[in-house]
Amino acid sequence: MSAAGVIVADTSALVAIVFAEPERQAFVRTIQEADKVLLSSVSAVETRTVAAASAQACC
Repeated sequence: MSAAGVIVADTSALVAIVFAEPERQAFVRTIQEADKVLLSSVSAVETRTVAAASAQACC
């Protein structure tokens, strides 16, 4: 098992990845190195909501 083992991705990490925030690469690396990544349905909906709101605000 890798150092990361099993992780739970949260909304803030996913939003940082989607919007290419400064810590994006660290989150991507952690997810890639994990043996298993879990994501709650709540985090999935929150991330999609934030991304959709941002897309509507910019256009």
